[in-house]
Amino acid sequence: MDIFKFIGIALSGVLLSVVLKQYRGEYQVMIALSCGVLLFFLSLDYMSDVFSQLQSLAARFNVNRDFFSVMIKAVAVACLCEIGVNLCKDAGESAIGSKLEFAGKLVILALSLPVFLEALTAVSSLL
Repeated sequence: MDIFKFIGIALSGVLLSVVLKQYRGEYQVMIALSCGVLLFFLSLDYMSDVFSQLQSLAARFNVNRDFFSVMIKAVAVACLCEIGVNLCKDAGESAIGSKLEFAGKLVILALSLPVFLEALTAVSSLL
């Protein structure tokens, strides 16, 4: 089970961060960033499996590819922004993290506007 590998990496990062905090506190951000990037790249295999399963479900139920693409992009933006916000908060810059969170929401809104307009068009044609 790879979850133990993920937990081991995370706990190693935490322990290293706690130990180095006593001597060189500025290294905590670099350790958190390195640990986060490593965990992200190790989880890419699982993300590709999830995306392929979602694609097969979308094809099975005849979901419009454009809608599916928007959904995947929105989820990716949300995940990446969450990672960035948490890194900002770990670095003690919660104000920057809040701005990043707001920017992520705007990007997701911009991505979803074509889907929203398509839904409005469909509803107005029914009325």
